[in-house]
Amino acid sequence: MRLKIILSIFIYLLYSNGVLCQNEVLRCDFICWVPTACNGNLTIFNPNGLNNFTEITGPTRQDDLLTELYSVSGSYSVNVPQLICETFKKLSKIGLAQMSLERIDDYSFRSCKELTFIFLWGNNISYIDENAFSENPKLIQLALYENKLKTLPENLFLNQQKLESLSLENNPFTDIPKYLFKSLINLEVLYLKNDQIIDVKPEWFETLGLLRYLDLSYESNRIENLPSKVFEPLKSVTFIGLRDNKLTVIHADSFGILISAPKIDFYNNQINAIDIQFIFNTNASVIYMQKNVCANVSISDSSTSKNLMKTGFRKCFYNYKALGQTSTIPTTVTTISSTTSRSTTVIPSTSTSSSCSSDNWTTRICTIEDNIDEFENNFEEFGENIINLSTDQEKIKVILKEHLNLILENQNKIASLEAIIAGLQEELSNNKGTSN
Repeated sequence: MRLKIILSIFIYLLYSNGVLCQNEVLRCDFICWVPTACNGNLTIFNPNGLNNFTEITGPTRQDDLLTELYSVSGSYSVNVPQLICETFKKLSKIGLAQMSLERIDDYSFRSCKELTFIFLWGNNISYIDENAFSENPKLIQLALYENKLKTLPENLFLNQQKLESLSLENNPFTDIPKYLFKSLINLEVLYLKNDQIIDVKPEWFETLGLLRYLDLSYESNRIENLPSKVFEPLKSVTFIGLRDNKLTVIHADSFGILISAPKIDFYNNQINAIDIQFIFNTNASVIYMQKNVCANVSISDSSTSKNLMKTGFRKCFYNYKALGQTSTIPTTVTTISSTTSRSTTVIPSTSTSSSCSSDNWTTRICTIEDNIDEFENNFEEFGENIINLSTDQEKIKVILKEHLNLILENQNKIASLEAIIAGLQEELSNNKGTSN
C-alpha cells in the first residue's frame, strides 16, 4: 500500500511539472496570402530543449514558399531546434517571442541565410553563441529586448554589416564589450535603455557614423558621467536619450561637435551645471531638461534661439563657471565671474557699417549710431546679469545700484548723441545745399 502511495505521488509530480503531460510538438500551419509566398504559424512545445526533431507536422504545405514564420501564443521551448531553418530555408522574417527561450545556439539560424528580421523579444535568453548569427549577413533588424542577457560575445555581430536596427533594452547587463558594435557600420537605431548601464564606453560608437537614434534612458541605467567625445562619432544622430539617469554635470567635450541638430533628452537626471559651449557644439534642435536641479524646462529650436536657450539654462551655466570649469565661450556671451560681484561683458569690436561712406560727416554719424546700439546691448546684458545672480541678495543690491547709475548715465549720453546726430544731419544738409 505504501509503495502505491509513493508511486502515485511520483507520477503526480511528473505530470504537474509538465514532463509527461504533453509530448514534444513542432508544427507549422501555413497561411498563403498570394500564390508565391506564405506565412507560417509555429506551434512548439519543447521544455527539455531537444534538438533531435525529425519532422515538422502540419497540413500539406510547400516549404519553399514560406517567407515569414511566427510562434503562436502558448508555445514553449528553451532553444530553437535547427530543423526549423533546415526545413524553411527561404525565410526572410522569423518571430519567436514570449516562448521562454533560454539560449540561442550556433545552429539555431544557420540554415536561414535569407533572414532580414529576427524577433526574439520577451524570452528568458541568457546565452547567445558567438556564431549564432554568423550565417545571417542580410539581417536588417534584430530584436533581443526583454530577455536576461548579462553580456554578449564581442564578435557576435561580426557579419552584420547590413544591420540597421538593434534592440537590446530591458536586459540585466553587467558588461557590454567595448567593440560589440564595431562591425555595425550601417546601424541607424540602437536601443540600450533600461540595461543597468553605469559606464558608457566611447568605443561603442566609434564606427556608428550613420546612427540616427540612440536611447540610453530609464531607471535601471545609472549613468553618472559621459566620457570625453563619446558622442562625437555620431555625425547623423537626430536623437540621444539620456532620461532617468544620474547625470550631474554636462561637459561640452562629451558631445564634441554634432552637425545633425539632434534632440537630446536629459529629463529627470540630477543636472546642476552645464558648459555653455555644449549648446553651440551640439546645435541641438530640442533639449529636454525637466526635473533637473538647475533647470526644469524644455527648449526648442536652440539652433536659431540661442538667447532663449541661455535664458532657460542660465543657472546651469552660472553653476558650471562656479565649479571652476573652463569653457570656450563665444564673444557675444555675457559671463559671470564666480569670485567677484561684477559682471564682465565681452563686446565685439565696432566696425563701420557697410552703408557708411568715406565721407567724414556720414562716417561720424554711423559711428555714433553704432555706439548707441552697443549701449542698448549693454542694458539687456546688465538685466541678464542681475537675474543670473538672483540667489545672492547682497550682490543684487550692489550690481543693481551700479547698473541703474550706468543706465541713467548712458541714457543721457544717448540723448546727447541723438541731438548731435540731428545737428550733424542738419549741418550736412546745409553744406550740400550751399555746394549746390
